[in-house]
Amino acid sequence: MTETNLINNWLFAAMSEVDQDTLRPAMTRHEVAHAEVLFHAGDVVDVIHFPVSAQIANIMRFDTGESLAVSSVGREGVTGLAAFMAVEPLGWDAIAQVSGVVWSVSARAVRALALSSPEFATQLLRATHANQVEAHNLAICATFHLIMPRVARWLLTLQERTGQTSFMITQEDLANLLGVQRTTINAAMIALRTAGGVSGKSRGRITIKDRAILKRLACSCHRAH
Repeated sequence: MTETNLINNWLFAAMSEVDQDTLRPAMTRHEVAHAEVLFHAGDVVDVIHFPVSAQIANIMRFDTGESLAVSSVGREGVTGLAAFMAVEPLGWDAIAQVSGVVWSVSARAVRALALSSPEFATQLLRATHANQVEAHNLAICATFHLIMPRVARWLLTLQERTGQTSFMITQEDLANLLGVQRTTINAAMIALRTAGGVSGKSRGRITIKDRAILKRLACSCHRAH
C-alpha cells in the first residue's frame, strides 16, 4: 500500500494515528474511470471510497431525463456518507466525474471504527454537515447564478478536490452536471477561454490556464464553500 497516496485524502489525514492504523489494513487502492458509476440511486452503500485524485459527483435524475449534480466529493471527504451513516439506500447516482485514484473499504469496517472511536464519529458527522451545506448552496446557485460563473466555480472546485489542472470531461458532461443545455455550456466555455481562464479545444479535455482569472469570474458560491 502506498501510504503517501492514501494520506492525501484530507479526511483520512485528519484521523488520529490509532484510527488510521485500524482502518488502513482493510483499504484497497482503485483507479476509477471517467463516467464510471460507483452506485445507483437505491443501492445499499456497502463500500466507502476515500478519493485521492478522483472527483465523484452525486447526480439526481428525473423522470423527464434531466439531471443535476447536487453535490460532489473529492479528496476532502468520502462517498455515500449520509446513506452509510443512516443505514439507508443511496438517494442519488454516484458517478466518477473525474477519473483518478480512490481508496475503498467496506462500510462494515468504517461503521465499526465509528462505533469504537467517538473522535472518528465526530469527523464523519462534520463531513456530513459540510455535504449538506454544499447541497443547499448548489441548489441556490442553480436558481440564481448565471452559467458562466457557475462553470468557473465548478472548475475551481474540481482543481481543489483532485489536485489536477487538466480534466477529461466533455461539455455534455458539464451540461448534465449543471442542469443546462450543451449549447449554454459551449457559450460559457468560449467566454472562459476568451478571458484566459482555461485553454484547450480538444474534445473532452478542459485545462485550467489561470486560476486567478477563474476566481475573479466565479460566482460567490466558490468563496462560500
